[in-house]
Amino acid sequence: MLAKTIRWASLALIALAGLLALASQTPEPPLPDGVVKQAARVLLTGRAVTVDIYARHGATNAPVVIVAHGFSRGRRHMAGWGGMLASGGFIAAIPDQPTWADASRNGRALMELLDKIRSGEVALPATANHRAAMVGFSLGGLSTLMAASPAKADAWVGLDPVDMHGRGRRAGNGNPLPSAILLAEPAPWNHFGAAHRIIESLPNKPFTLRVRGATHCDVEWPTDWLGRSACGPTDPERREIFARYTLAFLRASLLDDTAAVAGLRRAEADPGVEDVDGP
Repeated sequence: MLAKTIRWASLALIALAGLLALASQTPEPPLPDGVVKQAARVLLTGRAVTVDIYARHGATNAPVVIVAHGFSRGRRHMAGWGGMLASGGFIAAIPDQPTWADASRNGRALMELLDKIRSGEVALPATANHRAAMVGFSLGGLSTLMAASPAKADAWVGLDPVDMHGRGRRAGNGNPLPSAILLAEPAPWNHFGAAHRIIESLPNKPFTLRVRGATHCDVEWPTDWLGRSACGPTDPERREIFARYTLAFLRASLLDDTAAVAGLRRAEADPGVEDVDGP
């Protein structure tokens, strides 16, 4: 009887794992014209992880942008960001973070990754310059916030970031970098808009806006059935708004792009956003 019960339980677990695998499938976004992608295995906080690196073919003197995924997700959920940032003039590095939910360890891993890129230990498909930024979604927003200033990055972007147990507020206090925080509508997965605590803690006023009607998983590119089930329907037009202002902020901060600065200044007239604030 016990053996039969164990057998049925094992079959149920296998079936559940199969359903979860199907529910988390994501189509890989096509690479923009001229963008190349390569994968590297890198040891971060003692664990070997895969890092996808995107760059425009033949690019030189490009800033590095490290992109961090959210809780329980992976680099594939941010693949579209890699192609978009590379097309916009950056080298984008998107790792599988070493843990699901340990923001502190993930933050240390992101610091190690940037250090290894700068030292040449991680091969790049293009030539980087000395400038760098960190961009993080949800819990990855917290991890990148904890890492950006100690890693001597030049800018930080939080994509609907969360503040876990006050750690975001404490990390914000020590982050003097130029920063942008782009928000979705308050909901359970962003702790009902708890990013306002991070915004209030930053010593230098960040550029902030809320994407009108956005769900938390509008940021993922691509998301999956699990994301849509948890967060609600996603919309590529809302995701494009997150991407547009992230790219403009990074180009303004790292490339001194005056057209990007002008684009940020026009945000208040954009019907797709509200609550625009900051320099």
